[in-house]
Amino acid sequence: MAKFTLMAKQVKDFFGMVKEFNSETRLHIEPDKIYVNMVDITNIAIIRAEIKVDTKTKKPIEFGLIINKLLAFIKVAKDTDPIEFEIAEHKKSLCIQMSYMDHVGKIRSEDINTIRRDANSCKVSLPYTFLASGERIAEFFKMYPSPNGKFEVILKNKRVSFKTHNENGYMYETFVCNGPSGDAKSVFLSDYLKPAFMRMKKSMITVSMNTDHPIKLSTTENDVAIEILMAPRITAD
Repeated sequence: MAKFTLMAKQVKDFFGMVKEFNSETRLHIEPDKIYVNMVDITNIAIIRAEIKVDTKTKKPIEFGLIINKLLAFIKVAKDTDPIEFEIAEHKKSLCIQMSYMDHVGKIRSEDINTIRRDANSCKVSLPYTFLASGERIAEFFKMYPSPNGKFEVILKNKRVSFKTHNENGYMYETFVCNGPSGDAKSVFLSDYLKPAFMRMKKSMITVSMNTDHPIKLSTTENDVAIEILMAPRITAD
């Protein structure tokens, strides 16, 4: 059995980010944390989300979860409302019981087999690392929606910029932050990364990259740690 309490905002941020990549997942509960570690449904990204919390469990627990069922229960909860979680066997099924104020809900574990893969296990060289404002990146996506679904991350002359083209072929480029020495450029699918960046808009994001390599995004807010490794879009031109 496990028992712990999280603020509603932590729960919304944690599962909201995971849902951007997959509507169902396996939640891992360990004595000192809960986490999700999975590949998205398109096999383009690896996502890890983690919250450090004393779960009072004596052994690891895995719980198959349809995320909308959990988020629907706390939809009207205020960000500061404490949500109490209790995970235990009930009629031969593993269940999560959630409660806040006068509301109580129960979800049964589902038979879900998402692919597990740790971003740290991917042997890719990402030597260029910089700290970027999530607000600045979100502003880029808001101002310049990409009709071709692609955008570039460019490191040149110690400057990092994001670039895209509109339907008429006009190029738009936004300076994001200062970067390290070296040149690198990769193309990514905006449909996959835009939702993640929009959710990170109030955070500072650690970005690691290399030419035609995956991009790695890491941030922590409200004790929710998020790490995303996204494959590039490789084109012949």
